[in-house]
Amino acid sequence: MPDGDIVHKRLGRLYQESYKWLCEGKASLGECARVLLKALCKDIAQKGDLPIKLAKEIGITLDKTINHGRENVLINWASLSVEIDKLVHQCDGRPDLKELILRAVKGLINDFRYERVVDSQNISIEIVKRYMIEVYDSSFKEKIPLIPEHYVGIDQIHLNQSINDMEPSIIATINQWAKQVIINGGVKKLRLPRFSKKRAIDLEENLL
Repeated sequence: MPDGDIVHKRLGRLYQESYKWLCEGKASLGECARVLLKALCKDIAQKGDLPIKLAKEIGITLDKTINHGRENVLINWASLSVEIDKLVHQCDGRPDLKELILRAVKGLINDFRYERVVDSQNISIEIVKRYMIEVYDSSFKEKIPLIPEHYVGIDQIHLNQSINDMEPSIIATINQWAKQVIINGGVKKLRLPRFSKKRAIDLEENLL
């Protein structure tokens, strides 16, 4: 697809090809997932390391409160939320990135508060995972329905089904990326998984 070929006016340029492939229906869902993951990988890399650094700092704060404070005292969830807000807003960086990380953290805090199933031993990784899902949702998934008519006339129901069918592959890759960036300390070495019929994910390929 030529660089200037915009087929969905509400999507960023990175995601135009992914959308076009899904609408045309010529490629398999596995191939569509790979194109979408390539775009998402670049998007996350371009957004930089601020969310990763915040995830680590917030992870330390939550770990102290949740894993070491729960047995002795009741957690003041409102105060914890205010503390996280201050931590995020005091740092330098793009407001949209800070908003994405805040949404990820607030969702995690609510899950802890209402005792939904969450791994409290890897809080920073969980925050990064949720941040990446926020990027995926806000940059691609939530924008898909925002036009009155889709490319080549595909209906919204069919498009939604294709996106839902791809999502397990997207989330599985995000899970690996979250671990990867915490280990590496940033997104510069973020790797696109290699798909094959026998094995869905191989982190040896770096396409950035």
